[in-house]
Amino acid sequence: MDGSFDPAFYLLVVLCSRSLIADIVLTQEFVFVMATFACLQCNHQQSVPDGYIGKRTKCPKCGESGTVKVGTELVTAEVVMPVSQEGTVVLRQPGGSIRTPLSRTIILNKESSLEREFITVIDKSLPAGLTSCVGIITVYEPETDYSTGQYQYSASYAVKALAEIRAFEVRFLIFNLWGKHVHTLTATEIADLSAGEMRQCDGKWDLFDENEACEHYASIAYLAKIRTASGQVLEADIEPIIAEAKHFSSKFTDADLEPTPRPR
Repeated sequence: MDGSFDPAFYLLVVLCSRSLIADIVLTQEFVFVMATFACLQCNHQQSVPDGYIGKRTKCPKCGESGTVKVGTELVTAEVVMPVSQEGTVVLRQPGGSIRTPLSRTIILNKESSLEREFITVIDKSLPAGLTSCVGIITVYEPETDYSTGQYQYSASYAVKALAEIRAFEVRFLIFNLWGKHVHTLTATEIADLSAGEMRQCDGKWDLFDENEACEHYASIAYLAKIRTASGQVLEADIEPIIAEAKHFSSKFTDADLEPTPRPR
């Protein structure tokens, strides 16, 4: 989650360029949101059903009373990365629960066991790439003195340059649980990156409908454009991206790759 996926990225580049194997299996860490009881008296911790969030309960070890809160768990799992002979790598991994915590006691989709899907398409011909499988989740920013409560799409990702570059654009194709393409989100980073340098990025995009947050299911991430040090603008091969998108929506076309205009 901290973007330090360098060994995997180098292995990815070397093996893909030589086409030595059909699949690469790497270990990656995932963060899952859950209800957690942490005893302040004896430091005992355990996960509990989401329905207990905000309620007081007794520690099973020492008997001290405490409150169940929203917590996270770091889980390590293997990620299989199929290597295409056409110059593309497609990464897949679970994207965590479809639930979105609004507060200690209120959780959107709290009775659902669905897990989101993260897909990342890497074009091996580009002089930079996303360093791991990434995707979009939904978060809720609570009301403050200066703003109202707001649902948002959120993503954390890193891009590593294999040659000098001056800017890059990452896109996320968003699909709901019915297979409909909802948005194409975009984030542009304008900064000088030398060969071997990595840039950690965090993106957030406002949501304007609670139902949209409720139904968000899957995302496809890819590095769309790169501006090199010499001024050349390189774009990703769109065919593998469209092929992945059609797994969710048969009506998806290249026009849907364009960023979605923001509502006015």
